[in-house]
Amino acid sequence: MRFPPLRSLLCPALLVFATVRAGAQAAPADPGGLVLKPGDVLRLTVWQRPELSGDMTIGGDGAIAHPIYRALHVSGVPLSEIEGDVHEFLKSYVVEPQVAVQPLLHVGVSGEVKAPSVVLVPPRTSLAQVVAMTGGPTERGAMNRVRLVRDDHQFVIDLSGTARSGQPMDVRSGDQVWVDRQTSMLRDHVAPLASVAAAIAAATYYGFKRH
Repeated sequence: MRFPPLRSLLCPALLVFATVRAGAQAAPADPGGLVLKPGDVLRLTVWQRPELSGDMTIGGDGAIAHPIYRALHVSGVPLSEIEGDVHEFLKSYVVEPQVAVQPLLHVGVSGEVKAPSVVLVPPRTSLAQVVAMTGGPTERGAMNRVRLVRDDHQFVIDLSGTARSGQPMDVRSGDQVWVDRQTSMLRDHVAPLASVAAAIAAATYYGFKRH
């Protein structure tokens, strides 16, 4: 029994992989302003008022999910305006409120990382830093192929070696980061095809024996 050449079996798989890589876009430029989205957190620190301080999650309706602050809608509002709105709001509780507002952005990190999770990070946190926050890449993680999904667009970014020496790219609220797995021609293509060929040969052999 003759089997098709190994090259003819590998070519379709390699063509599919090349097509996926070609469909990825270049890394996006960072935005000039910061706006928050549902799932992000506002860390409010009101001087001498611990009952008004804490980490406040932004709910699905865009308002702060807290009994006191729920009248404040902050999703999609520039951070500078949020700080002013919080200050004015607190005047109902404090004569001269002194408040610090720190936003925390939610970013999902998965793929070949040691501890996949959703992390909360301050603005100006780089893509490489959020990968490090989840334990870094696994032994099979390909840091030269880190996928970033942002606003329904996918980008492939190289975070390996000297590629990180340039200006780091900051993450944004709602980003999804995926670390690809390293590819190996022998492990991922040749070995599986060899196993299939061996199985077919064994089945053919025993089929002939029965006849």
